[in-house]
Amino acid sequence: MRVIEFLAKHVLPTVLPIAAGYLVARFAGGAAQGLRSALRFAFLPALLFTVLKTPTPDEVVLKTLVVGAATVLVGHWLAGAAGRWLKTAVPHNGTVPDIVGFTLPFLALSWDMKALGMRAAALLAVGALLTAFLLDPRKRNAKALFREPWVYGVLAALLVALFGQPLGFLAKSVAPFESAAVYALFLFYLGSLMHPVTRAQLLAKQTWVVVGLRLLAGVAVGLAAVFLFHPPRVVLEAYVVAMLAPPVGVTAALAGKEDVDDRAALVAGTLVSLLGMILLLVLDW
Repeated sequence: MRVIEFLAKHVLPTVLPIAAGYLVARFAGGAAQGLRSALRFAFLPALLFTVLKTPTPDEVVLKTLVVGAATVLVGHWLAGAAGRWLKTAVPHNGTVPDIVGFTLPFLALSWDMKALGMRAAALLAVGALLTAFLLDPRKRNAKALFREPWVYGVLAALLVALFGQPLGFLAKSVAPFESAAVYALFLFYLGSLMHPVTRAQLLAKQTWVVVGLRLLAGVAVGLAAVFLFHPPRVVLEAYVVAMLAPPVGVTAALAGKEDVDDRAALVAGTLVSLLGMILLLVLDW
């Protein structure tokens, strides 16, 4: 009975939407891809706004943005090193954690994360998104940045956090986006990006190099954050789940890319991340 309760509370809320997205993509072609525009232009900005609109201590904001940025920078360096030392090409986004597509939904649906932890995870996503954006030579300018819909969700949340009541109408206007179903949509889209992948691609050296570097960057930055910043327990939990997120897939697709850089690494990384998260939950960490 306890096993059934555990699965129903912590595993199925995340696994079922991913599985559904995969099945739709496999048996109905590109049907799930119709979600992309809605997620990019409406749900992603609204999600970041709803999570970040409540004021967060300045110290937590600054440290968390630094951790998110450092994760991308360390991963970027590791990707370059892999090309030189392992003779393995790692995609530009291969070591960026998919916090929007995996971590936030997992924390909301399976982890029962408190509000401060959700805000910390969203801030990690913002730090990672900004850094990945600046590292991309095709987008390194302010005009390109303000073409990204998620930026406006973050700016609107900042205004509400600073000025509160006068801008309360913004919070009311996006209230429907606070539903758990919104997080499930992101997981559904993640599942749709996991098809097609062959067994040979899953077993390829490059796939596991990408997944390994993604996790190595996360563990290294996560440990450094613990020793340097001593975050509160709830923020630490957000850091751990975010650092163990799979290679970016949903976030990249919603930031303007037509497809994921390495679909096999996305599949393998998602499976590894799910197993890791379930293990932490079983151990009652």
